Amino acid sequence: MAATTYAGGNTKVHMGGANSDIDIHLEIYHDEVDSRFQYQSIFLGLSSQRSVADRSNTYRIDRMNTSTVKSRTSGVALENQKVTNDKVLYIVDTVVYIRNPFDWQDEWTSPDWLMDIARNNGSEFAETFDEAHIIQLIKARAWTAPAHLKPAFSDGLTVNVTYKAAPANQAEREANAVALKRGHLEGINQLVKRKVPLRDMVTIVDVDTYAALLEHPKLLNLEVAGGAGDGDYNGRRFVRLNGVPVIEVTEFPTTQYNNTDTKHVLQSANNDFTLSADDLKVKMITFSKSMSLLTINAHNFTSKVWEDDKELNTVLDMYQMYSVGIRRADTVIAHKLVEPT
Repeated sequence: MAATTYAGGNTKVHMGGANSDIDIHLEIYHDEVDSRFQYQSIFLGLSSQRSVADRSNTYRIDRMNTSTVKSRTSGVALENQKVTNDKVLYIVDTVVYIRNPFDWQDEWTSPDWLMDIARNNGSEFAETFDEAHIIQLIKARAWTAPAHLKPAFSDGLTVNVTYKAAPANQAEREANAVALKRGHLEGINQLVKRKVPLRDMVTIVDVDTYAALLEHPKLLNLEVAGGAGDGDYNGRRFVRLNGVPVIEVTEFPTTQYNNTDTKHVLQSANNDFTLSADDLKVKMITFSKSMSLLTINAHNFTSKVWEDDKELNTVLDMYQMYSVGIRRADTVIAHKLVEPT
């Protein structure tokens, strides 16, 4: 392309160097910061909350078996029945925290991002909180009710759902959705047979399973909602299936946690948060908001900014002391997705 007659002689403001070929333009900055997307916990409304703050690190619930109706005729002696019982303990022994220090010299020469960082930290805490609850729900399927507490208590339960992880066509996608709906109904039927009240039952699914469920050919005849009027679900998408809300949840675990090198932050001698590869196949869980989970709080979530005069640092500390356990494993149905053979 031909050059103008002024080429080589133009004055270029904010182009530095002897040849005016180094860009030194000012950066226009309006304190706009892009970072992670924010997350609000959903399990504050899906678990029973208990506090041991300033009193103990241990919460106790008693478990009691039931009796059996007997009969007699005239002259026959009555049979005595002993009601057996037991206890379950929930121990809080771990503080989860984030500490962010800021050197004063750096603070004096840069924008204040303290609130932005604190907001991000809050989302990290919320995600950890929700994942911990889902882990305990998954682990409930392995619980075996002690013989001396049956029939008042039943074993944990897994419902296998035949599910093709990579459907090749619409027919296979619809088959997945039909299998999910059928598996969900089977779980609900099991709860009904156990006489578990359904009034506050809820089902959570991971994002991919929720999307698969929407391929059901008749699902559009059911209530679909999200956002306004969604109660405790913090804007999550949900449908109502077999009379139970099915909520899309993003925090289903994807990592196998063990007790050595890959530990969940709440893993301890008293609290088991390990997960196997088989556990990770559970992508849909039905449970009771009031009876399935128990969250024990020893110290509520706290955000604190303090000055370390000796080290010339401002410190942002955020911390919480809690644990999560299963109260009634027999109110939880874990749906495991299994590839067809």
